[in-house]
Formats: sequence, C-alpha cells, structure tokens
Amino acid sequence: FFFLAVTYAAYIFLGGANVVSSENIDLEITGPVSINSGEKITLLLDIRNRNRTPLDVVDLLVEYPKGTRSAENASQELPRYREGLGTIEVGGEVHKTVSALLFGEERSSLDVSVTLEYRVKGSSAVFYKRSVYPVTITSSPLTVRADHPSEVASGDPVTLTLTLSSNAPQGVENLLLKVEYPPGFAFKSASP
Repeated sequence: FFFLAVTYAAYIFLGGANVVSSENIDLEITGPVSINSGEKITLLLDIRNRNRTPLDVVDLLVEYPKGTRSAENASQELPRYREGLGTIEVGGEVHKTVSALLFGEERSSLDVSVTLEYRVKGSSAVFYKRSVYPVTITSSPLTVRADHPSEVASGDPVTLTLTLSSNAPQGVENLLLKVEYPPGFAFKSASP
C-alpha cells in the first residue's frame, strides 16, 4: 500500500497531472516599439490557458508609466486599467485591446506592465502571470533647454534662460511652465 501511495503521489506531482502553472499561460503583447510622446498607443493582448484546469475569477491589470492619459479623455490620468475577464476554460483564448496616451522625455524607455490575476477551483490563493512591454519615446512635442551659470557665489543674482521649442506638427497651446527652486533661492522676476 505504501509503495502504491508513493508511486501515485510521484505521478501526480512529477508528472504534472494536477499542476497549475503560470508557465502554462501565454500572455503575448503586440504593439509599436516606439512612439512620439503624446501619441496614442494601442496594445493587443492575447491570453491562452494551456493548463489542465480552468482559470477562475481572471482579472487583467495594465499599469502604465507616470503621466499616462486616457485615450478617450486626455485630461484624465490613467495610472492603471483593470478589467474582469471571468473564467478562461482549458485551451481557451482571450483577445483584448487597450489604448492610452503615453507621455515622456525624448529617447526615454517606458514600461507598460500587464498582469493576469487568477484563481483555480478549490483554492482561495490568487496567482498571477506578468509581462512587461517596453516602449521608446522617439520625440517629444516640446523641448525645454535651460542655460545657467556653472558656479554662483552666495547672495549673487542668478539668471536662468529657458528656451522652449515645439516639435509638434501644429502649434502647442495652453502651456504652463513650472520652475521649482531649491531652498535659499528667492524669485525676483521673469520675462515673459
């Protein structure tokens, strides 16, 4: 009896007959590898369950870089997007499309994190499969250049010259320039 029990347990655990693994879930992300800052990025998400058991209470979580905006309403920040997908059956596939407006510095690399959270029948634990999609910002709609002295004596006035240049095909409107000074600096004037 003991020999049969050990043999059966070895078959179940080593043979993978009852194993649910995130390695058996395909999470493929397709989209552009580079965009201009402020452009809409659309990612196609393909999810496949190759486990021998269904995935229950599946949630899709997309976490965007800081400064990302909603593709439908550019005034609304979009730090993350969550959608319930229900159950993904054995061999089942789900195809989703997510969009956002990404903003960033020129030649910077931003990461979009996609996580699939799920449960399996008979367990209250939450498992996950995660994938990161890198996107490079090729150009920004606005370039800011600061000219300043390399050294300043305490108490002497400092002149900073900021130059803003538009890279956008049409003009950039309603800009707000915000300058934060370190402790000890006192603002005197600005032009314009």
